[in-house]
Amino acid sequence: MAAAPLIQQVVNEEGHDAILSIWSWEALPAVYALIGAKKFIYYGNPNHKPAEARLSHPEMWGDDIRSMRARRKRAMQRLKNRIMEDQHLHMMNRCEVEANNSLHDAKYYETQGHPRSLYLQNMWPEADRPPSCSHTVSQNPIRIAASVGNLKATGNTMAFHYLGKEILPRLIRLFGEREFILDVYGKGPAHPPAGQFLSDSHFRLHGWVDDLNAELVDSSCFLCLTNAYDFIVGNTRVLLAWSLGVPVVAHSNSVLSMPEIIHDESALLGSDPDEVAHSIHQVCMDDDLRKRIGQGGLSAYEKFYRSTTVVPKMVSLIEQMISEDKNTDLTECQRA
Repeated sequence: MAAAPLIQQVVNEEGHDAILSIWSWEALPAVYALIGAKKFIYYGNPNHKPAEARLSHPEMWGDDIRSMRARRKRAMQRLKNRIMEDQHLHMMNRCEVEANNSLHDAKYYETQGHPRSLYLQNMWPEADRPPSCSHTVSQNPIRIAASVGNLKATGNTMAFHYLGKEILPRLIRLFGEREFILDVYGKGPAHPPAGQFLSDSHFRLHGWVDDLNAELVDSSCFLCLTNAYDFIVGNTRVLLAWSLGVPVVAHSNSVLSMPEIIHDESALLGSDPDEVAHSIHQVCMDDDLRKRIGQGGLSAYEKFYRSTTVVPKMVSLIEQMISEDKNTDLTECQRA
């Protein structure tokens, strides 16, 4: 917010028609009150959502929920988070266009009174190697890419609970004597409750790796379970897997944020632990299915998520925003 006057000065001197902010919590308070230029905000998760998820599921983070002091602290945290949400909406609603990379969040801003909140797909760069899914069912042990990113991230924390508590016992039964590994990539350690699940021998924690793409291409499937509970967000990790031709298995809640995820076409989906576990086992044990779903994901990525597709959409929307405003100004002048 301290930078806002300087940005206003630059807008005044240069005569800019529009301000574009891309995935920046900091830029929003710096530009939301600008006069003379229309604001196009390309955004991701609403600011309050990660804290709201933790407050709704304190047991997943190992937070104290029994003592009087802890209950008072949580009440204050809820109040603080609600104030942050209100302030965020106040700033966002003063921007002419909010384009969100999650359909679920675009609808959220719309219901909260934003004049023009719309869904605009995320972007992901092309893979640095030809997409492939060359290994077969004979791979031993079967490798499953279970998670990518910071192990303490909100979505990953919730996914580890779902995977460890609900999915892993079912996979053990389905695979029987067949050995399988759940590969986890990214900075650690996890929060202690999730870490208890990751201590199981079926998990293999790699930390950061030199060539993540090579690791994923050598996996039978890629799991995206961050949306298994009520933390519904868009996931670039899906795009990472799609760009490599690696078949994705996800919770059906993912469709709420990314409607391009279509069951049995671009991914395999499950709405409960049995369905998710069955999809994982099925794609790992069927070469033709794995290749078909991997190719379907790659096709979805190429059609909707390349920067060469999304950026022209964004530019068109910005031009439309500016044009509509100029037409409105002209009409008002004519009336006067």
